[in-house]
Amino acid sequence: MMSWQSLGLFQVKSDWVLTPSVTSNIFRVSHVFTNVDTYLKAVIAKAFRDDRGLNIFHPQRLTSREEKEIFIFYFSDEIATPSLAFKRLDNSSVKWFIEIEMFFSSSSKQQTTYAQPVADINVNTQKTVIIPERTDGERHSYLISNTAGSHTVFFKYVPLGTDPNTVTVSATSYDFLLTANEKFLDSNSSRNAVVGICAAVTSGANARIKVTEYFYS
Repeated sequence: MMSWQSLGLFQVKSDWVLTPSVTSNIFRVSHVFTNVDTYLKAVIAKAFRDDRGLNIFHPQRLTSREEKEIFIFYFSDEIATPSLAFKRLDNSSVKWFIEIEMFFSSSSKQQTTYAQPVADINVNTQKTVIIPERTDGERHSYLISNTAGSHTVFFKYVPLGTDPNTVTVSATSYDFLLTANEKFLDSNSSRNAVVGICAAVTSGANARIKVTEYFYS
């Protein structure tokens, strides 16, 4: 069986916007805008961040249309946290939103949902372990949801054995983020075991993170 997993709803702006980290090569874009007769154009590309900033490669034209668009991007295994990035090229005042979905096949895996491994996690400006390390060093899939509050929460992947207290997580240092009521499927691909850490963007803010774990047989 083949399925699509939403990466979120995004506004296309004049500056680069990145999706959460991706684990697929096939993506579907649905266009949401207020006037279908307005010609809007943008560019979508593969992207990743490193210590020298944002890297963009293999850009493709993205134009407004009623039909859904399919894009195929191949990522090197050397890139730890690949994403998609997009940037608006027109000068129209029309607000333009797109939904991006990631394709995956579950034909060889029967998904079984187990009970939520921990109680809902209340997050403030303190670092909080969201997905603890596993003693067997394996990764599982987790559906991570920001279920309460109105604050954006930032997450970072950390290699196995890292002390969470030494990691910086902020609006300028993160691997993916969740706004209020937003969900993200952290899929187990080729990455090593990780610790998830998050911090709210404003002082005194609170959000509630729900984590559901998935196993495959």
